Amino acid sequence: MSVNPDKIGLVAFKRRRKLLGFFEPHLFGVTLRRSVSVNHLGVVLDSRLTWREHVDVKVRKARNLLWACRRGYSVTWGLSTKVVHWLYVSVIRPCINFASLVWSGCQTASAKKRLS
Repeated sequence: MSVNPDKIGLVAFKRRRKLLGFFEPHLFGVTLRRSVSVNHLGVVLDSRLTWREHVDVKVRKARNLLWACRRGYSVTWGLSTKVVHWLYVSVIRPCINFASLVWSGCQTASAKKRLS
């Protein structure tokens, strides 16, 4: 098994803006650069753990899924309301709720508004 240093994201979780005394580590001769956020198993983690970027990604994916499902029904033709509700409950809602147990930062009014 080998490690690709170009695909490694280095995020320092901190409250302060500057990180004093930090030296960027080297892996296989490649200097690892710090980044603002990293994607790990579908969860976007930013350096301040605000979850803003993760919520934005999930809202964008749910909106795209909703419009993809929307093509299958209309007011006068297409799928019944029971099937449309089933699509929402089984496809779109799990996309929004992914990793919601760790969203401590989503208690803000703006995050609640975006998710609703």
